[in-house]
Amino acid sequence: MSRRTTLADFKPNVIDLQRLSDEFDGVQLEQKYRDNLRKWNLVVAIVQLISFLSVLIISLVNRDTARRVDLWVVIARGTAIRDLGSYPLFVTLVLFPLITAIFHLLAYANVDNYYSDVLTRGRNRLRWIEYAITNSLMTLSLFGIAGAGSVVVFVLGVLANCLMQYFGFLHEDLMHIREPSKRNLIYIGVGFLPWLQIWITILVFHGLNFGTAVLSDNFAIFGSFLWSLAFVLPLLWFYRKSNTARNYYTLEIMYIFLSLTAKLYLDWTVVIGGLVDN
Repeated sequence: MSRRTTLADFKPNVIDLQRLSDEFDGVQLEQKYRDNLRKWNLVVAIVQLISFLSVLIISLVNRDTARRVDLWVVIARGTAIRDLGSYPLFVTLVLFPLITAIFHLLAYANVDNYYSDVLTRGRNRLRWIEYAITNSLMTLSLFGIAGAGSVVVFVLGVLANCLMQYFGFLHEDLMHIREPSKRNLIYIGVGFLPWLQIWITILVFHGLNFGTAVLSDNFAIFGSFLWSLAFVLPLLWFYRKSNTARNYYTLEIMYIFLSLTAKLYLDWTVVIGGLVDN
């Protein structure tokens, strides 16, 4: 006599169908995130290329009146200074939007397995390499605006920035392999020290030269200071978040827009300020 078929006989199949449905939804959602990241990386690259060309053209047209940064080196315990000449400020200002655009195009093209790393590992090595380069150029620009033209200060500023970005990468890399309850802020804390060195230098020199600073200098320096503080917020936001593609995607979008706005702000504050002053 044959056994009667019951609902229990279909339960494994129902479970399998639900699992397949969940997996399909997950794949669809991840593809949506990939498409959005492709779109925004391309948009940001185009905007930064337009900014680069615009700043370059304006700077070349006004090169005769372009602001120059004096360079020097102390050769005898602060009592003797060797003048090394000067260079136009736009040399450092015009480069970082171009380099930013190049790196966003690399991300768009999925160089270094960008989409998989961002959405499954929650990290973006391209971003931290780009920041090591572009934020060094931004730091040099801010040093020049503040009047900190010492070659030693320039070198220390670049080294401090690269160190800061390295610890940012280590923190981001560590978060995706640990659950929220097992994470810590050691790398962010260590990375704060070179950030402090950079901004103490800028603010001290700006304070010494405050009497001769134009209004756009104040906006460029204090506005950039606030933007630099904002760059740690995505990492702090993610600190207690779970390791999901949605949270990884949100983290990346935060950095895309922070990078775009901070660089546009510094470039155009200085460029527009220079045009007004002239």
